[in-house]
Parts: sequence; C-alpha cells; structure tokens
Amino acid sequence: MSLLQCYHKGCGKKYNPDENSDEACVFHPGEPVFHDIYKKWSCCEKKTTDFTEFLNIRGCTTGQHSCEKPVEPAKPKVADKEQVCSCFQPYAGPQSMDEICQHHSGVPVFHEGMKFWSCCQRKTSDFDNFLQQEGCTKGKHNFIKQKSSTCRYDWFQTGNDVTVNIYAKAVLPLDSCISASSVSLIAIDVSKSIVTMNASKVEIKMKKADLISWPKLFYTESPDI
Repeated sequence: MSLLQCYHKGCGKKYNPDENSDEACVFHPGEPVFHDIYKKWSCCEKKTTDFTEFLNIRGCTTGQHSCEKPVEPAKPKVADKEQVCSCFQPYAGPQSMDEICQHHSGVPVFHEGMKFWSCCQRKTSDFDNFLQQEGCTKGKHNFIKQKSSTCRYDWFQTGNDVTVNIYAKAVLPLDSCISASSVSLIAIDVSKSIVTMNASKVEIKMKKADLISWPKLFYTESPDI
C-alpha cells in the first residue's frame, strides 16, 4: 500500500494508514507565533530566538496522522476607500483611475550609508529626503492590493566576498529557493557561496571569482554604440 503524507504541523512524515495508531503522530495543533524576537507555537510555551531551532521544536500533542490539508483562512476584503497606490495616493473614487501616477518602479536600496531607489539612483544619506523623492516613472494608479511584497535589502563587499542582506521576517526555508549560476558572468564561485536564514533577514554571501571591486550589485548590459 502506498504511503500517505501527514499534514499535521511539526510532523510532515509519510505513513501507512493501516499502522496509524493514536500515538503515531507527534505534532503541534496550534499556530506559529512570532512576537518581538521570539518564535513559538501557540499550543506550547517553549520559545526561541533561532528560526532553525523553532522549526525543530518537537510537537506537544500525540494522535493519529492526518492526510487532510489544512484549510487556509479567508483573507479579509479591504474596502476601495482604504486602498492606497504605491505612490501613497489614496483611492478617491472612479476618477482616481484616470489620474497620472508618478511612482518608483524599483525597490529601496540601502548601501554604505546611502539610500536610493534602484530605478533612479538619486542617492541621499537622509531617510526623510529619501522618502520624499518624487517618483521617476509615470503610469496609471493601481489600487489593487498585491499578494506579493518587496523586501528592503542592502549590500556590502570585502576583498573576497559580496554580501546581500534581504530583510524579511519569518522566512520559510522549506518553501524558499535561491539559485545562482557561474556560467553567464563568472562573477562568483557558487560552490563557496552560502545563504543564511534567520529571524529577521536572509544573508547571501557570495564568493568573488575575481578579487576585484564591484561598482554595483546589478549587472546591466552597455548599449551598443
């Protein structure tokens, strides 16, 4: 008989339904709780600041394995009047859709004390000035809340390495994938590069293939002359 997948939190094992006793599964019936720097399950009191240790906290309840997938909670609907475009313009009725939206199409970059948008490179050391920078792209407003979100990041380099910090809380290591290839640019040694995930950020440390200074993080092809 084929094995079934258990979907209990903290278990995730495959099991034989003919051998599914009342003590076969050790799991967490509660939900993950992230408060301040601590991580724990709502069903037990053991908490930790280390995300990997949190994932390895042994279940506090025993029972039968379950092959039923958990039902995702319904997402609350937000009224149109509460929707805000990425340019911080609130929705003010149908006429808002006809207005010009001036926004930043890139993401915030914080590097060596300077702050700027990846799309326009206007740098400043003052955070308030950074927030007040006028958008560099024009288009239509978008008041629909997106499912995905951008994460703030910064980067720095030493003689041997380039390190990128992506600030994202409660990263799911099992659902995350970070890939790199040394074939196209031969800029990094993939085999000696590492990724570290913790409570508040993902750190990508790339080993330089050549010990030279990188002028910027992103590569853009020079226009043909």
